[in-house]
Amino acid sequence: MIYNCPDCGALLKKKHISNRRCWRCESSSIVEAINSTNQQTKEENRTQKSGTFLSTTENKILMISARESLSGNWGLTARAFFLYFFILAFIGIIPIIGLVTHIIYGAFNLGIAGFYLKISRRGKAKISDIFKGFENFGTSIGMYLLSGVFVLLWSILLIIPGFIAALSYSQIYFIVNDDPTTGGFEAIKKSKRIMKGNKWKLFCLCCRFSGWIILCILTLGIGFFWLVPYAGVSFAKFYEDLNSNDRNLSNYDDKNNPANQNEINDEDPKTQKNIEYNENSNQERDYDIKEELKRHKELLDEGLITEEQYKLKSDEILGL
Repeated sequence: MIYNCPDCGALLKKKHISNRRCWRCESSSIVEAINSTNQQTKEENRTQKSGTFLSTTENKILMISARESLSGNWGLTARAFFLYFFILAFIGIIPIIGLVTHIIYGAFNLGIAGFYLKISRRGKAKISDIFKGFENFGTSIGMYLLSGVFVLLWSILLIIPGFIAALSYSQIYFIVNDDPTTGGFEAIKKSKRIMKGNKWKLFCLCCRFSGWIILCILTLGIGFFWLVPYAGVSFAKFYEDLNSNDRNLSNYDDKNNPANQNEINDEDPKTQKNIEYNENSNQERDYDIKEELKRHKELLDEGLITEEQYKLKSDEILGL
């Protein structure tokens, strides 16, 4: 394990660690750095062995990041949610036609999730994005019905198992937005996998909005047009944190797969050294050629060699 002083960045050897002081700046804060690094290593080892990665970003940081992404987009997201809410509410109150709501609800959920994901990633989001779920209508219906049935079946046992199931399936719409080729059942399976060990953290993130919900009720519900997008982008940030850790786990598995051991590792110090050596050699060779051509051009300008001799020598140097 390699440690660096958190104050001056100096490389610390064993004797400096045992003395608990940096050899350069005499700082004693290396103890905290060592403990932090050891704790992080233990967390990584535990998650890699268990096959899951826990969301490591604090919920308050996710919410701060969501507010930063929403900066300049509060009006856009409020209008988008108003349209989303108005369409579903209007269709829902019409007799008979209200049954259609259950058919299109999945498509609207997929569209609004993609809208929030785009805002989270600081992309150019448009209100029309909430209708993009209809481009993958079959998958959106399948996800909505399957997740609803599973949650209902778990709720028959008790309310808590149903709530836990809902948290497990919470990432399905984000997953399909990232990969539209993913099927409904496959999205549910992936959501369950990446939410393993993260359901409590998502529940705590939801609870952080409870105070805001009370304030929105006091505004006769008007505040929800800003609160719901705020929560939606925060959940998108939560998904991105999970998804980045999931990619890290996939890279870890690929790196430790015996089938990939014979592949060239650009990060290996020996390989990197060879690459740098070859690059330096090529640079030195190009420099020598330029100097040789320059020297013969000076001889030509001084009249010491003829134009024909210069051309022959140039072709010889350049290997033509």
